[in-house]
Amino acid sequence: PQITIASPQTSDIWLISDTKSISWTWKGPATTAIKVELQKDNGVWEDLTALVAPANPQASVGKVDWVVGDKISTNIKIRVSNANNPTNVQSTSGQFTIRGAVTNISAPIGTSKWLVDETKSIDWNQSGTFRVYVQHSKDDFSSDIKTLTEMTGTPGANSYIWGPIPNQIDYYGLGKIRIIDKNNSAVSYTMP
Repeated sequence: PQITIASPQTSDIWLISDTKSISWTWKGPATTAIKVELQKDNGVWEDLTALVAPANPQASVGKVDWVVGDKISTNIKIRVSNANNPTNVQSTSGQFTIRGAVTNISAPIGTSKWLVDETKSIDWNQSGTFRVYVQHSKDDFSSDIKTLTEMTGTPGANSYIWGPIPNQIDYYGLGKIRIIDKNNSAVSYTMP
């Protein structure tokens, strides 16, 4: 049979921990066992799921649901092939993106009052492992942006200990904290 991947598409952006469907169609006799693999940054193909049989071999379609793993890249490909003869029957998706997310900032909160010379914890949650900037701004990040640190954030809870808070006019008054992916500014979270 001839296999054609329907999903993912080249323009897709999948978030870590979301459940996404990898789907395909085929022409010709139904394949009884399908192998689904993932390639990141043109590296080695890795098995993504156990071998799957088409849900309805007569319908000429197949799909498997996958919880998106920590494979952050803008160069991800999926390969679907006949498990019994992978070189004869295969289809490779176009390049798509998997990215993480910063899901919240739990400290500080909007009503917090931090004083100079104090040491405070900036806390957030994220999905995926990626480098982040922890930033401060007094004008909602329009032009006043100060990077407090760059660090590797990991899935789940993260913290940066800021202190002592500088006794500089740049930090006086109302301010906000933002966590932003160093390599993808679309992945960010600013405290409300």
